[in-house]
Amino acid sequence: MVSQTPAAPPRLSSFPLAAQEWMREDYVAGVVRHALDAREQVSAEMKRALDTAIRNSGVRVPGGFRPQAVPTAPSHHLHMPVLRKMQDSDELVGAILRIWTSSRTDLYEVVVQRLQENDEPTYGPDRKEGCFRDIWDTKDWEANRDQLLAEHDEFDRDDVGLMLWYVSGKIPLPASVAESASYGVDFDQWRELLRVLPADAPQWERAREFAAVVLELVAAKEKQRVQIAVNILKAKVTSIRQQFSEELTYLERDVELWAAPAAVPPSLAARGLEQATLLESLLSEYRLIRDQAPVRSEEYMRASRRAELETEIIAALGEMERFLSGSLVPEEVEAPAPDTVAEVAEAAEGVEVVEVDGVAEVAEDDAEPVVVIPEAPVAAREPDMAPDAPAAAPAPTGPEVAVVLEENASLLADMQAVRDELENAKAELHSSKESAEYWRSTYMSAHKDPAGDAAAQEVSEPQNVVDAVKLAEKKFPVELLFQLNARSWVNKNNPFNDPKSVLEALEWLATTYYRSRTGEISVPKLDESLYEVCRWKYVSNQSDVTMGQYLNHYQTKVDGNFYRLEEHIGRGNSKDPTNTIRIAFHWDRERRRVIVGYIGQHQQTDAT
Repeated sequence: MVSQTPAAPPRLSSFPLAAQEWMREDYVAGVVRHALDAREQVSAEMKRALDTAIRNSGVRVPGGFRPQAVPTAPSHHLHMPVLRKMQDSDELVGAILRIWTSSRTDLYEVVVQRLQENDEPTYGPDRKEGCFRDIWDTKDWEANRDQLLAEHDEFDRDDVGLMLWYVSGKIPLPASVAESASYGVDFDQWRELLRVLPADAPQWERAREFAAVVLELVAAKEKQRVQIAVNILKAKVTSIRQQFSEELTYLERDVELWAAPAAVPPSLAARGLEQATLLESLLSEYRLIRDQAPVRSEEYMRASRRAELETEIIAALGEMERFLSGSLVPEEVEAPAPDTVAEVAEAAEGVEVVEVDGVAEVAEDDAEPVVVIPEAPVAAREPDMAPDAPAAAPAPTGPEVAVVLEENASLLADMQAVRDELENAKAELHSSKESAEYWRSTYMSAHKDPAGDAAAQEVSEPQNVVDAVKLAEKKFPVELLFQLNARSWVNKNNPFNDPKSVLEALEWLATTYYRSRTGEISVPKLDESLYEVCRWKYVSNQSDVTMGQYLNHYQTKVDGNFYRLEEHIGRGNSKDPTNTIRIAFHWDRERRRVIVGYIGQHQQTDAT
């Protein structure tokens, strides 16, 4: 049986299943709660649509509510019954998502603008048919989401992802569904069916029309693939600028160019993405060894690799900046010269090609048309030498070869000896690190503050932001230095309702982040690491313009020196202090400490 694409696009009721895979565990429950709480603030038409959907889906709630009165029940009564019914009701999902979207106008406008810039649809799902209109390519959706988050850190990660689903009317399939055979097309089987179809079959009358439709679909999908590459490239450029602005500045690159790249021609997107991926990999390795090592033996090894990386990175940056500045045009991308007889034959477009001494040549008019495919690429011919060019020196033979081999063997032995010395030095360095850590721990244990220990025992679970900061300060006196500026809000009046997550975030700063900065471990994606710990977001840098405009929010003073707070972690929307917090900080290389300079609701920006 021939496998076919599904007869209809994904139903709206597939939203809970997709969200379960692509978003945090309790996210759908939060969307339902938000929509139910916003019922009185939306239009009368939207509220009627939700009431009708609740009745039609058979929602029942405890508390003696009659069926016709269920839609008017309080949100806490409706929450779980509505959540359970959504997996079976397209109408109910559509009403909930519509109210959720209408109550997030700030995010809605940002997403609409982004999708319009990318020539993506913005007319939402088909509510009349109760389905999404199309399927998001997962990588494209994630690239759009991550780029929006990089530019608007005031929004929640999953809120941005859902708004992209709703506004575009597209949804990424869960992996289990995407891998199903029902969503694949076996072109070989279709071709075989056409081969055995009789020549006088009436279906042939529409064959040309069918072929034209297929070609149109191929062109549309190719355009879509190119747009996906463009979106991913944009997101990766933003990520490189945010993560490695310090390294770019050190290497004397124009960071502003990375902040506002020129439009990349679609035909160059794949090549640009490949280059950006290479650059990101090189910079990640370079960051780990950029600082001077604590001991000479390790620095000896670092210095060599650091020099190699700088050469590779500068070359990659030069190529990448041609994309960003718009100086690279499609005409510059030349097709690679054919290096096999097969490729020459393909490029010749009907010209007969033969192989002569392993090299492809055009056949004579009266020659037998033959194409020979060698197993390996054909080597390029040596250029003809000028008549007066000196003859090449003869290759060494006999005793001369023996001398060369003997010298090479000696050199290899010397190289092996050096390699063994380096391995021994690494082992000694590891041992010295363990010893230093042991003595540091012993010293800290011997010099504990009894009063501080008692206080820590008294407050094992933080009750507010103040408790979380005090616990982190006592637990990590070496890694963290708290020097909060005047704009910080760390007192018992701070209403943030999840102080435990504040402590978890500070512990992440003092462990995972700290160790990645000192080079002990490699953490390619700090944002994902933090999100797994406490569902917070990490932003690696701030806009220079914003920091300069609101200095009192973005700097702190330590021992008479001012430090800019380029990085921050946090969560929530800036308009709600009970669910919003930001911790801004600076990595001090000399002190090898994280300087925490701001803790509050949100640092000032033009938007806030």
